[in-house]
Amino acid sequence: MKKLLFSVLLLLSLTLSSCNLGKISYDFFEEQSLQTYYQAETVSNNRYVLYYYNSNDEKSSELQQDILSFFKEFEALDFYLLDTAEIKSSTSSFGELAGEPIIYVISSQKVLEEYIGSTEINEFIIQYSNIEFDYSLFESQHLTSYEEVLAIENDSYILYYYLDSCPHCIASKPSVLPWAFTKSVEDIYFMEGSTVPNADQLPTELIILNSGTPILVLMTNGKFADEFYSGKEDVLNYIDSIGDGDIHLSYSYDDFEANHIDFFETMSITSDLHFEYYYSPICSHCNLIKGQLLNFFYDLEDIPFYLINTSEANGVVKIPGFRGTPALYILKDNVVVGEYIGSLAIPEFIDDYYSGDFDINDY
Repeated sequence: MKKLLFSVLLLLSLTLSSCNLGKISYDFFEEQSLQTYYQAETVSNNRYVLYYYNSNDEKSSELQQDILSFFKEFEALDFYLLDTAEIKSSTSSFGELAGEPIIYVISSQKVLEEYIGSTEINEFIIQYSNIEFDYSLFESQHLTSYEEVLAIENDSYILYYYLDSCPHCIASKPSVLPWAFTKSVEDIYFMEGSTVPNADQLPTELIILNSGTPILVLMTNGKFADEFYSGKEDVLNYIDSIGDGDIHLSYSYDDFEANHIDFFETMSITSDLHFEYYYSPICSHCNLIKGQLLNFFYDLEDIPFYLINTSEANGVVKIPGFRGTPALYILKDNVVVGEYIGSLAIPEFIDDYYSGDFDINDY
């Protein structure tokens, strides 16, 4: 009898241990757990999910396994958790809490969507577990006229111009839409070209849209920011370079106005070691590396550099065997001693320069 009782107790103990092992603890999400309302509500300008719960509350406890199981598999957006039971001296800027767990979807530090209590949160779990990345998901961000694009007041935003029938747009869609979904709704807008009235009557500010589809254009307060990415390869390279970071404008060529020279000044402007960079603002490969290249020049110390806008510079090219843009040359004593041509070779050179694998003193 004692052996039987011992066996029953042992089996019960193992069963309970197995149940506990299967449960997900908030400790599993230590990296996503925040400490204050302010931190939770200002952690990013991009789109993210925020979960407020009370670890001492029965309603939160009943929902714990469902919501944590969801978060464990969720990859579409960044998410954060805040235990309101630990906060005594501050309040949420999103309004008074309802005494129930809450899910917020945040964009630009404002509430985009709100789900209060277990019923609504379970609806959220179902909806976001089965999310389909289609253009309909961005209905509120679709523009139908050029006037709407130019009326936006934002220091940096993106216009993604596409055609439903464009093969390159279709091929880009599986990468572009999940990436766009992570960004603030105020930072990226869409335009399907065939839906635009008088689509061929482009305003001067948007003439770049004639470059083909898909095209991703950076704008600032209704003006073209002199930065765009055209075609599947360039668009995907751009979104890969931005990743989960904020959308922002690179340095502008105008920031280096004093460094611009004409063709007739090249090769002879100085006999000292210096860089000459040849580009065109309408060259998609130039625009692809523009940010990295201008950051490099901004950081450059002790070595002179000059920029040549091949679309505007006066004179003719003096570089022997010039092959087009983008092109970065190293010159000394009025002779080319190093050259890096194209949107692959130039970033590789910059990476080698920063890592110390390239020593400019070798010249």
